[in-house]
Amino acid sequence: MVPSWSYCLLPCAAFFFASVQAQPDTDSECELAKAEILKTWSLKELRDATARSRAARSTANSADVNCPSECGWCDFIAEWGQVEVTSDIPYGRAFNQELDEEEVLYMDQYLVHQGQDGFKYKPVMIVIHGGAFLKSSTKTSNWAPTVSKYFAMYGFHVVSLEYRRYGEYCRNWGTSGCPEIMYGAPVHDAMAAVRYLVKNNASLAIDTSKIALFGCSAGGLTLTHLMMMNYGEGDSGNPGYPSAVHAGISLSGGYWKSTMWKYRKTAVGSIPPYMAIHNTGDWIVSYDKAESAIELAQELEASNYLLSLSGNGHCPNVIIPGSADYEFDKVVGFLVNSLRLCNEVIVFP
Repeated sequence: MVPSWSYCLLPCAAFFFASVQAQPDTDSECELAKAEILKTWSLKELRDATARSRAARSTANSADVNCPSECGWCDFIAEWGQVEVTSDIPYGRAFNQELDEEEVLYMDQYLVHQGQDGFKYKPVMIVIHGGAFLKSSTKTSNWAPTVSKYFAMYGFHVVSLEYRRYGEYCRNWGTSGCPEIMYGAPVHDAMAAVRYLVKNNASLAIDTSKIALFGCSAGGLTLTHLMMMNYGEGDSGNPGYPSAVHAGISLSGGYWKSTMWKYRKTAVGSIPPYMAIHNTGDWIVSYDKAESAIELAQELEASNYLLSLSGNGHCPNVIIPGSADYEFDKVVGFLVNSLRLCNEVIVFP
């Protein structure tokens, strides 16, 4: 039986799939996918380009506070070719309603041997790919591998998730269980991934008190729902371990306030630090979806930061030093604050 509340999600799903019908794979529209140029840069070039971008932005706007260069986490420790990738690590199992069978859930791991000075255990970055919940978009397509390598080059233990995607299945609103499984299943799978990491923290040499999420488009929507909605723990694997995360960065994500508001968390302090990055003219996921998420974070007194960009593209390229949309100093600064990676507290404008 389909829960009665599922039908209130139809306007949200209809909007998302209107975009999908116009563009078969919204993940391919992400400007972030252009960031592969980083693979050609040496460590010195990466650091020099970051320093130039940091100086230029500070000169342009003295109130534009970036991650301080004296904090080790604010700079690269490795280059592209030094990132080692381990593919298809099983982290859980879950029932796939469309296939009518159990599905194994996989993650890819991105690591460098180097570590930040003074840190025996690495903080964790979980990357959740986008793509309108369509099966055509995966953890290995478009921007997800690039962003995963990028965070690894800063010293994070990075995993990129595959999760159940019901985009095509739920195009028919009358399909049993839709559209709630389209939103709930990815959240439950991501929570299982967190539990897997906690369960295996000793062998992975990770600090499970410092787990962050990053996602673009559907990935940003998924992490926002994980942090701000009450979906329960699900049954995607690793029961008995905590699924708490400690920071989330949504790029071109958010949520639909008109349909999801009644399922939000209501307890003050229940939402971890949350950052939203969004183009004001985004034509696929409109800017007000980020505003709605920030509004809820503020209501529940969560640390929050809305980084508004003036373009109209989807998933803007915020990570390449020197690019028009470069804002990664703020991304890392947010993580430094939220995960307590450096002693200095950065005050955002």
